[in-house]
This record gives sequence, C-alpha cells and structure tokens, in this order.
Amino acid sequence: MPDQEIRSSAEDETGSRGGFVALAVIAAAAGAGAALLLAPAEGASTRRRVQRGLGALGGEAAGTITQLRREIQRRRNQSRRDKQIFGL
Repeated sequence: MPDQEIRSSAEDETGSRGGFVALAVIAAAAGAGAALLLAPAEGASTRRRVQRGLGALGGEAAGTITQLRREIQRRRNQSRRDKQIFGL
C-alpha cells in the first residue's frame, strides 16, 4: 500500500503544476490588459510589445503541455508494465 500512497502524492503534484500553469496564464493575460490600459507609450508600440510577450507565453505553455503529455504517456506505460507483472 505504501506504493499507492507515493503514486497518489506524485499525481497530486502533477495536478498542482497544471493549476499553477493555468493561474500563470490568467495572471499574464490580466497583466497584459493592465499594460495596455496604463502604458504611456504609443498604442502601436505597446501592442507590438504585448504581442511579443504573449507569443513567448504561448511558447512556454506549449512546452509545458508537451511535458505533461510525456509524463502521462510514461505513467500509462508504467501502469501497463505493472499490470503485466502482476498478471492483471
């Protein structure tokens, strides 16, 4: 049973990372909106800077999603191996 407890806590950590990423995306969007409203620079210049920032954020989110997919696949494969070992 201790193995199940270890797996549960590892799965909880992965879930909390997903929640953190979602919160980071929301915070970045709110920050970008505030920047547009409060920026002293010219509108076109500000829009270009925000667009670059959002592009970088999108790249980071894509990397995190890829990492999570790999982790899910790894756990799925591990589960299949465990089932084969125990004859389930």
